[in-house]
Amino acid sequence: MINSFNVGEKSDRAQKIAGVISFKDLAEEDRARSAAEVGREFLENLPGKSRKLPRNPGATQGGSSSRNKKRENPEDEFNVKLPNKSATKNPMTKAEFDALKDSGEIDPNRIRPMQNTIKRDFQDGRSLEQMVRELLDGTGGPIEKIRIAVIGEHVFTLDHRRLIAHRLAGKNIQYRKATPDEIERATSGDKTKMTTRNTGTSIEIKKRRK
Repeated sequence: MINSFNVGEKSDRAQKIAGVISFKDLAEEDRARSAAEVGREFLENLPGKSRKLPRNPGATQGGSSSRNKKRENPEDEFNVKLPNKSATKNPMTKAEFDALKDSGEIDPNRIRPMQNTIKRDFQDGRSLEQMVRELLDGTGGPIEKIRIAVIGEHVFTLDHRRLIAHRLAGKNIQYRKATPDEIERATSGDKTKMTTRNTGTSIEIKKRRK
């Protein structure tokens, strides 16, 4: 039974004696393919019971080798069509914000976005379409609360894709009031999120680059 594929010299020799080829040798034999690929082919051709290589810990059951791998056409895959813009409806007032608890649930349509645009994909590689579909089907896990704050005279969110996903799914969203430090970071310096050109009455959902 094959327990490991050690590429050390002593282990290489022992493995060759046992009729097992090391990944180091495999890579030298065929540099056009990965060692794991050639290794699987070698094991499949061994006599007796089939042997499986250990799963790559960076791969998912769906076959993705990277957490940041982008899907080719999420709109078709998840059957969700994204609009070019998302509008804020009946924006929340400062007085209403002041009357809110520190955390709870709100209508995402009433919260203004700080940004002028958002991308269609999260930083971890998930698509906006995927989150909308999970919200519609009830298949997604817990979603981190969005942060909301009064900035100037309006109520804004500091977190945008989650807000827009809930808008498109027609679902209320969990919120918490942002801390003073979070507001300061979001509104100051070169990385300010306050890029809206219409006081958050709408936000553009950017198209993906092909």
